[in-house]
Amino acid sequence: MHWGKGIFWFLVLFIISMLGLASYIMLQPSDDFDPDYYEKGIHFDRDFSREKRVFADKAEPKISIQKNQISLVFTSRARGKIQFIRPSSHALDRTLAFTLPGPDTLKIGDQFLDRGNWQIILEWNSPKGDYLYHKEVYLP
Repeated sequence: MHWGKGIFWFLVLFIISMLGLASYIMLQPSDDFDPDYYEKGIHFDRDFSREKRVFADKAEPKISIQKNQISLVFTSRARGKIQFIRPSSHALDRTLAFTLPGPDTLKIGDQFLDRGNWQIILEWNSPKGDYLYHKEVYLP
């Protein structure tokens, strides 16, 4: 075999593999990036102050996981939303709105949540102000 033919076939295989890799990358789902990245950057200071207020006001909700439910205990009346975010698949994310008339426990059934790691993001309003709280949990 001549050097010219070897170099030619090497280049052909290299180009085919690069084209295959490029087409494979283009066919990947687009859920591995955050489309609201810049919007979140604009509101970072507001969110950071709400996160700090949770600890300054001692308003951190107590999260406990029992057999078939997730319990969240709030220190005062609250109205807001809770997001369950699955890091491995954004298709499983859930958002629920809630209203508690006073210091109370919010109980949520876990039948709509798969087992595994979840991020819980709580955003709520109370008489003292607005709050934002993040917690990672494992559902057995």
